[in-house]
Amino acid sequence: LVLIGGEAGVGKTTLAKRTLTGSGLQILEGLAVQGGTSPFGPVVEALRSYLRAAGETRFPEGPLIDHLALLLPELGPAAPAGDRATLFEAIRQALATIGAQRPTALFLDDLQWADDATSELLGALARSLDSEPLLLLGAFRSDELPRGHAVRRLRSELRRASGLRQIT
Repeated sequence: LVLIGGEAGVGKTTLAKRTLTGSGLQILEGLAVQGGTSPFGPVVEALRSYLRAAGETRFPEGPLIDHLALLLPELGPAAPAGDRATLFEAIRQALATIGAQRPTALFLDDLQWADDATSELLGALARSLDSEPLLLLGAFRSDELPRGHAVRRLRSELRRASGLRQIT
């Protein structure tokens, strides 16, 4: 997981896209929107873009596909209930499957507007995907992070685990 932080308009998105375009990686993108993103919104957007680009309607079958359907109803019947850890694992498995097919970069932009669940997911993924051919790249406006913001908590968590990689 690499985070790019800086003021609005400084070129974070341009830097990320130009770097990724020349990388040879498959690129999945998700964007958080101002005014409220649905839970896991940028990640859901990226997974949907993958399904559309691949001409797929499903991820390979797995034991947690019905939990992933909680976020992506187009995958079929959703699990009747689940907990956050199971949902995180379902997303991790989907990303690992995508990365196993072709090394992949997941670029999530405007994380200053992302919901808390997305930031928590990124922390969990950073701890569990280090051996997968997957780059998690997030960009955020550092001048729009109030005290207690989820991205600040994510950075602190990663720093404590010696896993913070940030470009300012």
